[in-house]
Amino acid sequence: MKTSYQATNFCINLFFGIYGMYHLLTQHQRSYTSVIHRLLLPSAVTSMPVHLQFSGSTQFTTFGSLQIAYNLWALPVGLFLVDESPLILTHHFCVIFTGFVVSSFSHGFRYHTPMLFGVMEFSSLPLVFMNYFRDHPEWTKKNYGKESKIVRVVFAISFLWIRCWLASAHHYHLIRNSGLLFYTSVMYIDAGSSSISVNAYRLVMGLFCSGSLLLTSLQYYWGYLIVKGLWKMVSKKEKRKKE
Repeated sequence: MKTSYQATNFCINLFFGIYGMYHLLTQHQRSYTSVIHRLLLPSAVTSMPVHLQFSGSTQFTTFGSLQIAYNLWALPVGLFLVDESPLILTHHFCVIFTGFVVSSFSHGFRYHTPMLFGVMEFSSLPLVFMNYFRDHPEWTKKNYGKESKIVRVVFAISFLWIRCWLASAHHYHLIRNSGLLFYTSVMYIDAGSSSISVNAYRLVMGLFCSGSLLLTSLQYYWGYLIVKGLWKMVSKKEKRKKE
């Protein structure tokens, strides 16, 4: 069951990554100076007017819908069948809610979705192999000892590069802009709307901002654990050399 779950995750994340990369390189041409800049440096989000970062970009609505569908499947499977960690389950839940806002609200922050709901999933691909090797330690040690170490390094680099570096500008502007909408909500809904509408809008924006902040915190927490693991790996090698 767990192997099937991991294989399904690989296929879905591969699709999200390719789909996000396609849109990032074709639909955002005005926001990036070159392909090299897009792939090596944090996105030039600041070049896009703020109001276009949280509204419009309806062509990216599909990202939210697809993420909702995937995480609605992954959440119960992870909870009842494969015993996922509480942090992973929290991640699934937050993605479902933020995906609902992305796919359903006029202020859906869809400008950021090709990166945050698409390209970021590339870093999950080596994780599938790493988890499989970890679940079969004796077989891995006997047959794929070196390969498992290479996979760990590839995963670490891809995670830190994509999720903690390339996506950093998107994380910052997404949280900042959703927080601004929460505090200035009266300015962004129809004039004459009731206090119930204003409060409902503020509730959604507040939850979206909180969910985005939690998701971002999880990325950097996992990034910290990865750096810590890399440091241990390097330290062990140095000790062996000295011995």
